[in-house]
Amino acid sequence: MVGQPPEVDEEASSTWLFPKSDDRSQFRAYQHNMAHTALLENTLISLPTGLGKTLIASVVMYNLQRWFPTGKCLFLAPTKPLVSQQVTAFTSTITEVDHKHVIELTGMSEHLWADLGSAKPHCFWPGDFAIRKRV
Repeated sequence: MVGQPPEVDEEASSTWLFPKSDDRSQFRAYQHNMAHTALLENTLISLPTGLGKTLIASVVMYNLQRWFPTGKCLFLAPTKPLVSQQVTAFTSTITEVDHKHVIELTGMSEHLWADLGSAKPHCFWPGDFAIRKRV
């Protein structure tokens, strides 16, 4: 419903999940700590390329989707290729999410924008151009 906060799943919101890697050398404590902080506080993550900003954002979005199953998450990216890259990274990292709950929005997906408020997907990746076009 518009104007109403999303329902909280009390059981799910008592925990948070971080994906496990078969390769323990890939675990980076700073990513784990940043994801945890970002879930609980307003946070700005600034890391060099390749150090896990996408993973951190994916973990945060996944947990928010678990905690607020009727809510929606937006991940903004400035270009269409980056939007596609982020969707691919999210769906390959967070395998527990049904891919039908993830949608990629660009300026070329007008038919999807029309139903955004009532859409079933929980996670959206609109490009910056697509957002500016509507503001």
